[in-house]
Amino acid sequence: MIVPFMNKDAYADKFEKAQTKMWRDFNDDQHMWVCGSFFHFSAAEGWDGLKGFDLSSGAEKKSEKSNIPIIGDLLNPKSGKAYVVQARKAIASQSIDEADPTKSFRSLMWVMPTLEDRDKTLVALRLGRTYTISQSDETKQCITKNIDLLPKVYQSLIKMDQFQFPFSLQSQLAANVVADPDFVANDQQLEALKMGEG
Repeated sequence: MIVPFMNKDAYADKFEKAQTKMWRDFNDDQHMWVCGSFFHFSAAEGWDGLKGFDLSSGAEKKSEKSNIPIIGDLLNPKSGKAYVVQARKAIASQSIDEADPTKSFRSLMWVMPTLEDRDKTLVALRLGRTYTISQSDETKQCITKNIDLLPKVYQSLIKMDQFQFPFSLQSQLAANVVADPDFVANDQQLEALKMGEG
């Protein structure tokens, strides 16, 4: 994915009102950090090779050679400075790696809604450990199949006070629930989960 943008003064007469105050107050390096943060916080491990570039250096030479009008215009020094932040989408696990199941579970949770990065890390560790020590193929298959139910489990857990029920215990409960072959995340089970949490 490639995200190009111009410096804040480019086309100010047309787009200044569209800029937020924060964007106007930031310098170009900070703009690249903001853009890179979208990659990081959307699915940090789901992107490889996150980089930012200032395309303005040598823009006169590049714009003369460009055959693509939008790039030629983007690199035109009259328009202002041009920047790009880019990354490649990482390949998500298609199966559970027996040597490192935690990494596989983490990959399967890259873009899961509801779960914070902290929760993904904690629950992936616990699922990986449960998967590794399990002697039952049924439990391993259950974990693999039920991992998609984690957002529903965490919708109940996020309402809990972190001091009374810390994140590490929440992740252990989520891992235990997902490893249960009888858990299908129906309304009755989710209601019972909420009642059990108090």
